[in-house]
Amino acid sequence: SGFSVYLNRNIGVEALLGGGYITADDGRPTNLHALTIGPRLAFPIYRRLGQFMHAGLGVARWRRAGFGAGPGSETGIAKIAGVGFDFRISDRVALRLLQADYLNTRFNDHHNAVFSSGVLIGLGWR
Repeated sequence: SGFSVYLNRNIGVEALLGGGYITADDGRPTNLHALTIGPRLAFPIYRRLGQFMHAGLGVARWRRAGFGAGPGSETGIAKIAGVGFDFRISDRVALRLLQADYLNTRFNDHHNAVFSSGVLIGLGWR
């Protein structure tokens, strides 16, 4: 999920919060959460279709649940960069057709590809 504030029609500041959950090979749940803040550039392509680029810097937390060898958590720096496409349905509602991001965390030097889509709700004025 994210929140953007635009300084003008094309340039904004964005805060992103995301997470992922997996079950490790030994059956224990493992998760990663990241919070990043950075610039966002948005450009119309054709009528209701728009594209955007964004980048952010922030913090990430990795946690592995359970007892025995290997449980624990770690917090470190997170970097994200990506692009995406939105289709505007109305002044307040849009569909995120695709968002593709590269997420890098500084603990264990994790490199992750993140893909998402969804519904966008505009809360501000245009």
